[in-house]
Amino acid sequence: LEARREQGKAKETRIAEWAVARALRALDRPAEALAIQLRLAEEAAAAGDDEDGYVSEEAAECLLALGRNDEARPHFGRAAELLGADSWLVEQEPARIARLRELAGS
Repeated sequence: LEARREQGKAKETRIAEWAVARALRALDRPAEALAIQLRLAEEAAAAGDDEDGYVSEEAAECLLALGRNDEARPHFGRAAELLGADSWLVEQEPARIARLRELAGS
């Protein structure tokens, strides 16, 4: 993360921050991870970057881990929409896409 910050590339820094947040969720620290993922989504929107399905997916997973299932559903739906548009991911991880759709309630 520090290396990316030193390079001064916003998009690459957000990817590194996403990885840190993903690790925090894996360490059972979903509230911290959620705060980072939501901030990343806001920063990307402010920069005019495309919405990131992986950020939506992680925000949803954090909310689910926090027992906030109703709040997670729209994030799962957005992740399913965005990641479902990636033909490689659909081919390689169909169960993942199906799970996103299921948790979105669609």
